[in-house]
Amino acid sequence: MSPTKQKLVDLFYNGIDPFKDFPFDLKYMDLHEIFEWNSDHPYLPESIDATNAKIVVDVGVFMGGSTIKMAEKLKSRGDGCVIAVDDFLADHMLFMHEQVEPRLRRKFGRPYFWKTFYANIIGLGLQDYVMPIHMNSFSALRLINGKHRNKMRTICDMIHVDASHISPMPYLDVTEAWDAVKTGGHIVIDDWVPNQKTIEHDGADFTGIYKDV
Repeated sequence: MSPTKQKLVDLFYNGIDPFKDFPFDLKYMDLHEIFEWNSDHPYLPESIDATNAKIVVDVGVFMGGSTIKMAEKLKSRGDGCVIAVDDFLADHMLFMHEQVEPRLRRKFGRPYFWKTFYANIIGLGLQDYVMPIHMNSFSALRLINGKHRNKMRTICDMIHVDASHISPMPYLDVTEAWDAVKTGGHIVIDDWVPNQKTIEHDGADFTGIYKDV
């Protein structure tokens, strides 16, 4: 386990690695997403280098595409940890998606693709550089930035926001990310493009309030 991950596991999990004793099985691996949805966008490793990042947060990880790319970068640098945030339930856009739905591994109506995420991370030997948090993005960011106990902390060097695309959640996610990232850190917002009106609108709202963005 990397030194940075050990500190985070001690802080959030009382020293017990979430991957401990996970029954790894190759049948759960699904690396298709690594090549989808800009998971390998150069902004991600570039931001890690630019901030000399050790603590990175990936908000909305799905099956691990962007998490894997950033964890590989941290591993190559010798230390660091990606805090991988997802409730692993799938939103309404994915729940009935013809191509995605079979990969959600539903059982008793509940998606179980968190096992795919775990298997992908372990199968690629990155478990020492990733710490998952099973929680919705807003709550997880408040946990990370300490607001749940009114003890503000800014421990993150870089945050990649790619969770809900439905207003007002992108605005809330970026606002909480702003309170968790260090001065000089980076926030990378996924899908902030003209054809994603919700992300663009919420991003404009955010930058209208935080003038130094």
